[in-house]
Amino acid sequence: MEQCLETKELFYAVANIYPELNTQVSFIESTSFSKPPEESLREEGIEFDSILRFKDPSIPSLSEVGYTMANAGGFATNYVKNDIVGTAIFLDQAPAGITEIEAPNIYWALQTVLLHHELMHAKDLYLQKNFNMSNMTVSLVKAEIYADVTTLRFFEKHKKAGGETYRNLYAAGILGREDSAVYKQIFKGITKSFPEVQLRAWASMSVLPPVQ
Repeated sequence: MEQCLETKELFYAVANIYPELNTQVSFIESTSFSKPPEESLREEGIEFDSILRFKDPSIPSLSEVGYTMANAGGFATNYVKNDIVGTAIFLDQAPAGITEIEAPNIYWALQTVLLHHELMHAKDLYLQKNFNMSNMTVSLVKAEIYADVTTLRFFEKHKKAGGETYRNLYAAGILGREDSAVYKQIFKGITKSFPEVQLRAWASMSVLPPVQ
């Protein structure tokens, strides 16, 4: 139980590690991932004036390139309230089918890596590295690469404090993604910072194996 509390406490520590970001975190059922963003925000009591909808002009159809929410462990909705940008992060109540009761340590480890990934999307928007507020466009592949690489770097940086467990788990998640056109591009981008052999070595030590 003590270890469980530590992993849970780490989740909430990570949730508050970027004070410059205006974020809120909610746990929802994966069946709710397809709801309109307005409905998701209202159900969580998050007030907003408008939803920020970004489009990648190079990708006419997300489904055609294989970018779906089918196996996503979470997602982020960006909005504006009183001229202030906010990001609502929604995480699956049972990531990879795992519940807190069944395996509390793995559950909170999964939630932590999923959370950091979504926080990096919020930071990307804050810095406008791959998001452009002036024309409401996004470079989807670059945004995903940014979130993946910065998340791996974060846990690699803190590996002596136990971050290797989260790093390995995240690497396994990357290798377990669907083999679609868009994810091939994302993977290629990730390997420019972390070679495939390194990702596979980390994934081999993960508490959960790569599963598509």
